[in-house]
Amino acid sequence: MGCCSSSASAGVISKEQLHGAAAQLCGIQPSHFVLELSFSKGLGLKQALSLIKGGTGRVVGTETSKLNISAVTRELCEDIELGALEVCLQDSELLPFIHNMFDVIYTVNGNLTWADQTAALKEIYRVLRPGCLFMTCVYKEPVVTKKKQSKQIQIEREFHSDEYVQDLKESGFTKVKIKEHRNAVSGYKYLAVYAYARQMK
Repeated sequence: MGCCSSSASAGVISKEQLHGAAAQLCGIQPSHFVLELSFSKGLGLKQALSLIKGGTGRVVGTETSKLNISAVTRELCEDIELGALEVCLQDSELLPFIHNMFDVIYTVNGNLTWADQTAALKEIYRVLRPGCLFMTCVYKEPVVTKKKQSKQIQIEREFHSDEYVQDLKESGFTKVKIKEHRNAVSGYKYLAVYAYARQMK
């Protein structure tokens, strides 16, 4: 049997659907090179892939979970084999990409797990093309998840919007704004923080 034989798991938690909503908000075009940081179960990657379909674009996803990498690699192996998708095990503080590579970068709650927020934002700015969008989606409440395999509790730190906006600006981002959204499918409220790399003069 081929690597694409396993079907998508049923009963995905509703919060996961916000990854798809985030990709939709980014205005992704078929020619765009797209990066999702901390893609979790891969619903954001799927949405991004649907938006570049038929074009020259490409989607890249990073994760710190080997389990998520393995699951998404199995499920989306056809896109990987075609070269439309690449996934890698990587922290956001040290991205393995060239300068000015991406037209769109986005993350859903990924910023709440960064060990060094300043370093991560500088790396994101480095690999984002001038004038292009970095969007952060954050749940209104901090998320607590239980990892069954290790029986450890992971608590994502509280989001402080003013501090985050200031860090974005100090990292070089401009036109920073925050909008509140409610996901039509799940009903979860979340914040979308829009920030742009500065245009080259």
